[in-house]
Amino acid sequence: MARVSNAKPRVSNVKPRVSVTKRRPSSTPGTLTKRPKNSNGVFVRNAPDNGASQAQFDTSPFAEGAFRQVYKGTYFEGPRKGEHCVMKEFKTGCVYEDRFFQEDILAVKKAGEFIEKFNDEGVVSKPVYLNEPEVWSGTGGRIAGHKILVEPMIFGEYFRFNSNTGHATPDTATMQALSHFSYHMSGGKHLLCDLQGGRYDGYYVLTDPVIHSKNKEFGGTDLGQDGIDNFMAHHKCGRFCNPNWKTPTAKKLIPLFQAVAGTTFGEGQMLFTNEQRKSLEIQVKKEVRIKIRDLWEAVAAETARSAREGHGLDEGAKEAGDRHPAEVPRARREEGSRANPEGGRCQALKARQCLILPGVFLFAANCRRFHEGIPMMMGVQDSVRSQIGR
Repeated sequence: MARVSNAKPRVSNVKPRVSVTKRRPSSTPGTLTKRPKNSNGVFVRNAPDNGASQAQFDTSPFAEGAFRQVYKGTYFEGPRKGEHCVMKEFKTGCVYEDRFFQEDILAVKKAGEFIEKFNDEGVVSKPVYLNEPEVWSGTGGRIAGHKILVEPMIFGEYFRFNSNTGHATPDTATMQALSHFSYHMSGGKHLLCDLQGGRYDGYYVLTDPVIHSKNKEFGGTDLGQDGIDNFMAHHKCGRFCNPNWKTPTAKKLIPLFQAVAGTTFGEGQMLFTNEQRKSLEIQVKKEVRIKIRDLWEAVAAETARSAREGHGLDEGAKEAGDRHPAEVPRARREEGSRANPEGGRCQALKARQCLILPGVFLFAANCRRFHEGIPMMMGVQDSVRSQIGR
C-alpha cells in the first residue's frame, strides 16, 4: 500500500464535540457483531470523548463524489489503532472553507436525531447506525494544513439505498421507510435522504446523509422545500411505511424534477414547464374528486346490498332500499324508527355516528361495514375539498 512519506501524512483530530462513545463496527469484513464494545446510541465515532487519534492514508482516492474525494487509511494511534478509516477531502477551493465542514456536521447531527427516533419506534427489527465524521487537520505531506473529515470505514458491500432526488434502489424498503419517517416526524419540514452505507445481518451503518430543509440549512445537497416535495412525489411506500404517517397533499404528488441515482448538488433537472404543471394540477384535482366519489358510492352500494341480504328483508323492503328514505311509505319508516330508536345510531355501534346517505335506506342493521367505509370516505373527500379550495 502506497504511503506519503515523509512521507506519511499524519493527521491529528480536534476534540470530539460529543461525550459518549457509540457503536463501532469490527475492523474485519464479515465479522461485524450486533453489540460491539463501547456501543450505545446511533453514532459510530473515531474515538471516545477527548480521545486522541492519528491515522495515515493512501495517496490516491478509492472513491469520488461530486465535490469530495475519499481515501483509505489506518489508525496508528488511539483506541481504534490498527483499524481502517476513511478520509474525505473536499476538492480544490473548498479545503479552507469552514462552512462546508459545519454543514456536513449539522446534517449528520440532524440525521442522527431521526435515526434514533426510528430505532426507538421499532419500525424494523434491524437498528440503524450512522458514522459521525470529525474535522481533523493534516500535519504532514500533501495534506499538511488542510482540513479533512475522518470516520471509521464501512466494510463489505456498499449500497446506495436512495438519492436526494427520490431515486430508490430495489429492495430497500427499510431505508425508504426511514426517509418517509423523517418527513412525518418533522411535520414535512425536513427529509432525510441520500441514504448509503453497509447492510449487515443485524443492522445498517450509514454515512454521508443529506437533509432537505425548508430554508436550505444543510449545504449544497439540501434542495430545500422543492427537494422535500420532489422526493415524496417519487416515493412509493413499502411494507415498513406506516399508513398513518404524514403524506403530501394531492397537487404536491406531481414531481418537480427527475429522480436520479447520484447525489444532486444545487438543483435538479425540471420535468415540466410552468404551463404543463398548472395543467397537471387541474387534472389531479379532477381525478381525485372522481376517484373518491367512485369509491364511496361503491361502498354505499355494497353496504345496501349486504343489509338487504343479511337481514332477510322482504321484497318490499328490498325495493325500498333502492329509494331515498323520503320515498318510503310512512308505515315502513315508522317500523324502522321503532327498531332503531336512536334515529341515526347503530345499536351495535352506539359510540359512533352512522351516516345514512341519499340512495341508501337501512333498518336497524348492525351496519359495521357501512360505518367503517362511508364516513371514512366522506372524511377523505372533505380533506381533498379543503385542499383544492372547495
